[in-house]
Amino acid sequence: MSTCQARNQESLRKINAALDATKIALGVPAEADWTSPYYQYCNRVAALHFLTSHGVNAKLLFIYFCGDKGDARRTCPVDRQGWEERLEEMRRHVGVPAGHYLKGKIQNLFLPVTQG
Repeated sequence: MSTCQARNQESLRKINAALDATKIALGVPAEADWTSPYYQYCNRVAALHFLTSHGVNAKLLFIYFCGDKGDARRTCPVDRQGWEERLEEMRRHVGVPAGHYLKGKIQNLFLPVTQG
């Protein structure tokens, strides 16, 4: 989870314009908040949209680590199922429809960090 940290008004204008253009292209409701709490995910989808719309055959790979003990500041699901629950919550929040045009260009990889 992440929030857009930009403070400069011109930077915020550019970020919001890119996010809004991506939402339109994907059929996401305009009121969906892409600056919080899933900004980094949305930013990467917007980058993929930008590249694709400029003829670049790009793909996006999200890597999710399973079982990382980390520290008290973060938690990590122990398996793919735990991640899927959180990812579904994120998908509902950002409002990307299931059949959007980038669907085949975005992949998820779930990697265990411990042997078990």
